[in-house]
Amino acid sequence: MFLTRAGGVFRAVRDIWRTNIQVYSGKHAGFPLSPDRPLPERIASLLLTPGDELNPSSFGVGLLHGSYFAAVHLGRWRVANMLKALLSNLHQAIRMGACEELTLHFRGQDECWDTLDGGDGSDLRSRYGVIPPMVGRKGRRYIKRKRKTLRNGGAWRSVPSPKGNCWMN
Repeated sequence: MFLTRAGGVFRAVRDIWRTNIQVYSGKHAGFPLSPDRPLPERIASLLLTPGDELNPSSFGVGLLHGSYFAAVHLGRWRVANMLKALLSNLHQAIRMGACEELTLHFRGQDECWDTLDGGDGSDLRSRYGVIPPMVGRKGRRYIKRKRKTLRNGGAWRSVPSPKGNCWMN
């Protein structure tokens, strides 16, 4: 960590990771939680609460950073519930980001893919290794059935594959 001059004042800077928190959730008139809650909890809640003049694509990608910070300060259970609430958001990019976060960080919370339409895959953050855009809904259901079979002690081959090419449907 070192100091650098910016705008006539010295600021602490790290060269490995960010020392500030980017807010992708739009404008907020105030913090979502009451003032008696600790400031980190209020900031964490703000990161996962859509505000005014929101860019849905940026918010969907911002969930990647915001959900980690929120899990530290709010706990995983509260973050999972906030992400599940985002699954009913008006914007598809937000629903996709929330579903990807649930899949990536919360084991067994991938049922959102059963009802969520990935469209052309442009809203997926596939570069983060969650679910590649070329996997269709039929393919995701197939993978989910296989995982369930393995969790229940079954063999990998005990689930029949869907007819046709499940990866491109």
